[in-house]
Amino acid sequence: MESKKAQNLSITTIILIILGVVVLVVLIIGFTQGWGSVKEFFTGGTTETQQVSTLCNLACTTEDTEAWCIQEREGGTCDDLAAQGKFVDCVAIICPTRSCVDEGGIICDTGMNKMCPQDSAGNNQYIAGTFSDITSGQVCCEVACADRPSE
Repeated sequence: MESKKAQNLSITTIILIILGVVVLVVLIIGFTQGWGSVKEFFTGGTTETQQVSTLCNLACTTEDTEAWCIQEREGGTCDDLAAQGKFVDCVAIICPTRSCVDEGGIICDTGMNKMCPQDSAGNNQYIAGTFSDITSGQVCCEVACADRPSE
């Protein structure tokens, strides 16, 4: 009978293989679930979006009109964020009516082929929220309206 010898793997090789698998798993999770979840796992903290959502839910539950309607958070007020569909609107609080013009904005009529211009990062410069002087087909811009580019 022939004796068979197993090939030896050094401890270093085994450790490198394990590290490679761990790095591969982190990359897969980062690209499929988002890097925020990877960051949250390693830091043990919550993301800014979760913090804002928690604070807005608290403001709604306690019916704190100032915290819901006025206090600016990452991305706007809780009322603005709810209007953008970031989370459920608070039916317990009705915010005072805001005016685009009173907020320092300019009303642009999208039906007349106008839009808010983009800043240097490519973001449209509009003021989020519900305004008493904005109707369907209009937006509240931070700066003067621009012609919509032809397609």
